[in-house]
Amino acid sequence: MNEEEILRQYLREEIKRILNEMSTTGNVAGYLTPAAFRGNSEKNVARLKKIATQFGYELTPIGKKQMSAPADKMEIVKNKLNPLEENRYYAYRNDTSKQPHQKLGNAISEINRQLTEIQKLIKMNARLKNEYKIDSSKMWKRTLTGLVKLEAKLIGLAQQIREIRN
Repeated sequence: MNEEEILRQYLREEIKRILNEMSTTGNVAGYLTPAAFRGNSEKNVARLKKIATQFGYELTPIGKKQMSAPADKMEIVKNKLNPLEENRYYAYRNDTSKQPHQKLGNAISEINRQLTEIQKLIKMNARLKNEYKIDSSKMWKRTLTGLVKLEAKLIGLAQQIREIRN
């Protein structure tokens, strides 16, 4: 074998090795949400801006808007809610779209609807507990603590409902 044949043989083996190692995941579409896992820290945003503009390109207006928006949609919800709950009450009280007795009636209807859902959940889990014969000793400590807290909240709610009714 001359040098040319040796080189050809070597290249063929190398190509076969590379082709065997290749995967087909290169054609899989990426996430449709830009910077989905970037987090909200300024360091991550700055890093992404640097990557996007490193070859002399500029961010489009949409790109600038996305970079300034929080990556975590819960941040948007948290920012909309005021951490001081008293402002929520005053906004509710001062809303002129309904009379106070209408607000109370609608609220009671909504509470009844939600309590019905809670009753269904409790009934379903009580049935599951009975079918699988789970006793309190097999429950997690946090579950038992949660049940005690839930019971205390319900007793407190019953007292508040009596105050509203009187």
